[in-house]
Amino acid sequence: MYGNDGLFRSRVVMARHGYGRGEYKYFVYPLPELVAGLRAALYPRLAPIANRWNQAMGIAVEYPPTHADFILRCHAAGQSRPTPLLLQYGEGDYNCLHQDL
Repeated sequence: MYGNDGLFRSRVVMARHGYGRGEYKYFVYPLPELVAGLRAALYPRLAPIANRWNQAMGIAVEYPPTHADFILRCHAAGQSRPTPLLLQYGEGDYNCLHQDL
């Protein structure tokens, strides 16, 4: 998939931002079926874990039970671009610990 630029909205070269060495690309909507399917399948299992962590840390944010509801929340807050990405590494490349904005 990585070579098909029509599937992606942007490309990030990690060295330019101090994230390491390698690169990644953000997908565009509609997401490839594999990516969309994984998101829908994994979200219901991960949301309860995230909710327990937030509760333990005193964070008053609760994730909704379905991925579709989460996406609606994101869109209502102005996040309209998809966030799934695909990384590409060559020999010797690496990803530093960092936080995306």
